[in-house]
Amino acid sequence: MSGFWDRRRAAVAAEAEAEVAAAQEQAAQAQEVSLAARDDDELLAELELRHRRIWSTANNCGRFCGRNCHSG
Repeated sequence: MSGFWDRRRAAVAAEAEAEVAAAQEQAAQAQEVSLAARDDDELLAELELRHRRIWSTANNCGRFCGRNCHSG
């Protein structure tokens, strides 16, 4: 009879783990949708980062990387 209860406990534990995993996945998807709906400028400001256009030139990249990014 203990075999039944052992299997039942294992099944309940597996179900609880599956519910937690599903809730985490749902939360991650909701966060992704929320971030996708926001403007790049807003996200960069929230993270206190400079605008991505600043990194568009090789010179600025070199200053960031600490090396010369010009090829040739």
